[in-house]
Amino acid sequence: MLFPRVAVDADGSIQLIGSNTTVSTDTGTNLISGVISTSGETGGSITVVGDRVGLLGADLNASGMEGGGDIRIGGDYQGQGDISNASRTLIDANSTIAADALLNGDGGRVIIWANEATRFDGRISAQGGTQSGNGGFVEVSGLNFLDFQGSADTSASNGEFGSLLLDPTDIEIVETGGTASLEDVLAADLNPGTRSVINADLINAAVGDVILQATNDIIFSADINIAAFGIGLIANAGNDIDVNSNITTNGGDVVLNGNFDGVEAGAVSIQNSEINTLGGNLHASGQAGAGSLGNDGVEIGGGKHN
Repeated sequence: MLFPRVAVDADGSIQLIGSNTTVSTDTGTNLISGVISTSGETGGSITVVGDRVGLLGADLNASGMEGGGDIRIGGDYQGQGDISNASRTLIDANSTIAADALLNGDGGRVIIWANEATRFDGRISAQGGTQSGNGGFVEVSGLNFLDFQGSADTSASNGEFGSLLLDPTDIEIVETGGTASLEDVLAADLNPGTRSVINADLINAAVGDVILQATNDIIFSADINIAAFGIGLIANAGNDIDVNSNITTNGGDVVLNGNFDGVEAGAVSIQNSEINTLGGNLHASGQAGAGSLGNDGVEIGGGKHN
């Protein structure tokens, strides 16, 4: 059975179109509130586009009894795909986004994207089915800047947990996070800077693997202590990764990749910090200089792995 896709145009109108139809809209400010649902046996697809996109008290549901659907807000995976990308995207604290498998099957896919800045305060759920199925995939990204204050649940009762990808230009993990106001994030003249600060507690509460991916650098300035069993932490930086605080998982793997894109030199530096995986694996790789091989870009100074 085919379920319709929902496209919300830049003028605020909603179109139900065939699942194989390409969405074409003019750009503009697009503010969404209320309920949009494509739930069914398998979740349908919801696409929200515009130059500046805001979800204000919105409830988007693409859940299904036999599998979660696909929700795209402001763009597709890492800004690729065939839909237009937003420059600014805002999801407020009263908005929920669900692409769950309710009984069997895998959780769906949820993408939040903006070419410039994204502020996310809402809740996303892409859970696997209660009887069988794996957790889904969630990306919340602003190509230049991301203020992530919300939550994403990619858990599975009887399967493998899914993952959450956060993918701005620079990332710093801190004890408190957030630098842009809700009122300003959609403003065309807002310049929030490029370093995205993320509250460590939001990572500690993860119920799915967390992937931090930065075009430039990732800095850990606050302790990470992921409580859920088997949840991993992956950090991919185009340049350097600096670990200045402790990282602890409950059996989950820790992966630290400097020079992730292979374009410039990128090192992994672990200074006076402990990485404790409680049985999980630790992998760290980097390059000290262009053209160098191996892990000569990994430096451990006064650090320890348990």
